[in-house]
Amino acid sequence: MILAENKLAGFFVLDAGEAVKEYTESSGTFLIRSYSIHPDYQGKGVGKKSLKLLPSFINHHFPTKNKVVLGVNYKNTTAQHLYIRSGFVDTNRHIFGSQGKQFVYQMDIKKA
Repeated sequence: MILAENKLAGFFVLDAGEAVKEYTESSGTFLIRSYSIHPDYQGKGVGKKSLKLLPSFINHHFPTKNKVVLGVNYKNTTAQHLYIRSGFVDTNRHIFGSQGKQFVYQMDIKKA
């Protein structure tokens, strides 16, 4: 859960299951699924702050994990910019998700 002003502002899932293999061959990786910020909190820095806090959260609670990957839709340029500004890099890999073609982005948690 992502909280802002003690209210639910968004959420995401850290997936360590088999689905990770579709995005990377690297072990020790989480897949971010369903990253979403409530419309009332969009454009207010909540998303960027939550992603900037992610490395320390993972390092503290899941010290064996060293990367995070996600898929972002080609058409969702707002999300692409958020992820890049928050420390993700484009891996130059692509997948096809339920919403079509996606970029695969990755963040090295130990360096973030």
